[in-house]
Amino acid sequence: MKSLIITNSTLHQKALQQKSIEFQKVLDIIPSMVGYWDKDLLNRFANKAYTSWFGITPEQMFGKHIQFLLGDDLYHSNLPHIEAVLRGEAQTFGRTIPVPDSDEVRYSVAEYIPDIQDGQLQGFYVQVADITMLKRAEDAIKERIEEAHQTEDQMLASLNALSLVRDNETGNHVIRTQHYVKAIATRLFAMGKYPDQINEQKIDLLFRAAPLHDIGKVGIPDSILQNPSKLDDDEWATMKTHTTIGESVLSAANLQYQNKKTIIGTAIKIAGGYHEHWDGSGYPRGLVGEAIPVAARIMAIADVYDALVSKRVYKQQWTHEQAASEIISMRGTKFDPVIVDAFIAEQNNILEIAQQYRDA
Repeated sequence: MKSLIITNSTLHQKALQQKSIEFQKVLDIIPSMVGYWDKDLLNRFANKAYTSWFGITPEQMFGKHIQFLLGDDLYHSNLPHIEAVLRGEAQTFGRTIPVPDSDEVRYSVAEYIPDIQDGQLQGFYVQVADITMLKRAEDAIKERIEEAHQTEDQMLASLNALSLVRDNETGNHVIRTQHYVKAIATRLFAMGKYPDQINEQKIDLLFRAAPLHDIGKVGIPDSILQNPSKLDDDEWATMKTHTTIGESVLSAANLQYQNKKTIIGTAIKIAGGYHEHWDGSGYPRGLVGEAIPVAARIMAIADVYDALVSKRVYKQQWTHEQAASEIISMRGTKFDPVIVDAFIAEQNNILEIAQQYRDA
C-alpha cells in the first residue's frame, strides 16, 4: 500500500510538471507579455514575448530584481504602482519605454495584479500590452486632423474676407450676429431643445460658420447690392439668389471635406436656409417648420434682430424693446417658436452684445 501511495504521488508530481511545461509553452507563443514577481520584486516567471521586448531571455531575467528589467528611470517612474500592488491594489497604467541605442520610444499598457493567498501577498502578476503601433497610428490620425483643421481655418479666413468685401453691412454686423447665434444656441442647449442638433461642439460650429451667412452676395451686382432705394420686383428676385449662390460657393469650398459636420458644412445650411420662414412663406425653397435646418432658423432671428436695431440709410434704428416685440409677433409664422422662446430668455445678453459691438 505504501509503495502504491509513493507511486501515485510521483505520478501526480510528474503530471503537474508536465502541465507546467505545457502551460509554459502556451504562454511562450501568445503575443501578450506575461510575468510574475514575488513580494521581494524578484522575477519568478516571464514568457518570451515579455523578455524579448526588453532584448533579453527568460533565463537572463529569472531571479532578477524588477529594477534590472526596467532600468533606473522606468523603475522609479513605476514605483508608485509597484508600491500600490504590494499593498494588494491592482494597477493599470500606460507607460513609455525608450528603445535602447535609439531616439524612438515604445508605448505599452501594463497591469499589475496582486497574488494573494490565505490573506497574504505572495507576489504579483504582470501583463503588458504593446500599443506602439496603435499609438503611432493615433498620432498620425491626429496630425492629419490638425492639418485638415488648419486648411479649413485658412479657407474660412479667405471666405470671410471675401464676404466682407462684398457685404453692404458693416463688419460689426458679422460680429454681432455671430455672438447672437451663439447666445441663442447656448440657451437652446440649456433648455434641452433639439438635443440631436445642438450640443457644445455644434454651438462652436455655429459660431464660426455664422459670419458666412451672406457670402452669396459676392454674386449680386453692385447696382442692386448698393441701391439705397426699395428694390423693384426684378431686382428683388436677383437679390434673393444670394442664398443659393452662397450655397454653391460654400459647397465648392467644402468638396475636399465631404462632411456635413465641418464649419463650412454648417455654413452651407445657414446660407441656404436663413431666409426660409417657419410657415413656408420664405425663400429660396419655401421650406416649412423643421425642414429648415436649425442653424438657419437660429441665424434668421439673429439677422433680423440686428437689422432692426441697426441704423441704415433706408431706415431708422429701432430700440431693443421694439425689435424684441417684432420678433415675438412673428413667433410661429416667420420664426421657430422654440427659438423665439430661447431668444426671449437670452435677450439681456443679446442687448449687451448689441451695445458692446455697436457701430461707431
